[in-house]
Amino acid sequence: MLLGSQDFLASLPSQGDLVEIKVGPWRMHVVCHPDLAHHVLTADRIFDKGGPMFNRTRKLIGDGLASCLHDQHRRQRRLVQPAFHRTRMPRYARAMTEHIAAVTGSWRDGQLMDLGPEMTKISTGVLAKTIFTADFCGPAIAAVPAYSEMIQRGLTRRLLTPAMLQRLPTRGKRRFERVTRELESAVSAMAERYRHDGVDRGDLMSILLASRDEDGSGLTDAEIYAEIVTMILAGTETVAYTLSHAFRLLQQHPEIEARLHTEVDEVLGGRPASWDDLPSLDLAGRVFKETLRLAPSDWIVTRVVTEDTELAGCALPAGSIVAFCGLVIHQRADLYPQPASFLPDRWLDQQLKPPSGAFIPFGEGGRKCIGDVFGTVEGILALSTIAARWRFERTEPGRTRSALRIPGFTKSAVTRVVARHGSHAPPN
Repeated sequence: MLLGSQDFLASLPSQGDLVEIKVGPWRMHVVCHPDLAHHVLTADRIFDKGGPMFNRTRKLIGDGLASCLHDQHRRQRRLVQPAFHRTRMPRYARAMTEHIAAVTGSWRDGQLMDLGPEMTKISTGVLAKTIFTADFCGPAIAAVPAYSEMIQRGLTRRLLTPAMLQRLPTRGKRRFERVTRELESAVSAMAERYRHDGVDRGDLMSILLASRDEDGSGLTDAEIYAEIVTMILAGTETVAYTLSHAFRLLQQHPEIEARLHTEVDEVLGGRPASWDDLPSLDLAGRVFKETLRLAPSDWIVTRVVTEDTELAGCALPAGSIVAFCGLVIHQRADLYPQPASFLPDRWLDQQLKPPSGAFIPFGEGGRKCIGDVFGTVEGILALSTIAARWRFERTEPGRTRSALRIPGFTKSAVTRVVARHGSHAPPN
């Protein structure tokens, strides 16, 4: 298998509903049918988080919601869930709108930019402004972009590097350890100030510290740190990746881009999108959803079988690795006609109601991404705000470069940003 080959992954359903593949030294069974994906994702006690890459991730980021085992997950989710309750979303959306407007307001007509880093600037800033908002959070906020960038660039390499080589005191390893210590120190000091003040600022940090389980216990310092690191990883790369792909798809489909511009002009009139605008941004929502279908940010996600079981008639002993991949399921023609085409209006058809396990950009079941609504709100606000003021033009081929990163198939491409209604100056 050529690692990262989208064509290879998309071809797996033609080989069967459960296909065994080899990735490096590891063998795994990839589920290719939505019913199997639904079963694996909902039977999370039998198909627990794990696998060689997952285990290494856990060592790096701790036992946050995305990486902890089944016996820890339910308690931690109960404690973290209040931070993502829908009643909190309008408040988060205000912070999102403010930051998105600030970043995009600094762009210049005709400016050349790399979409990936620019979208990451948006998602990283949004995360910083919703996790910790107190005036003493400067050091922690400053530590977030450096850590996020380092993780995005180096996590895959560190996960795939043999254990023996990981012990070598390389320059990259020393930087990784230094930036990690800086974030740990900043978060620890900030948490102590939050506890000392005892003020509920309505941000994620306040909620994590105040949340209590039925027995009165709360999250430990190690768990709080792990949750924050998990949010940094999940809340920066995934949204930035989806937005970058959305605008590239719009470049390739000018008729859809024109319709999106009409919608945002009518709804926004050139101003940034807000929480109250979301119900009226129908096409923007469909563009975002269709991008999630075509370009899910997770490359391949593994589970470990905790007891002897059977899947699709195949006997799987405990310890077997089972994987699911949105790209595999989302490319099935029996689920999505013209699966390789960018068709946002497919989500208009009330007949298109994908069965369980057929649309899994955020997973499913008890371990579905806790930030699915948060990320979707951020994505639609950013997509609409940008489209209201700007459009992107592809530059000559010589200015385009590609880089494979996991998770996702990230392509880095320089593009030209063009003001739709004349030149813009930064906001006051």
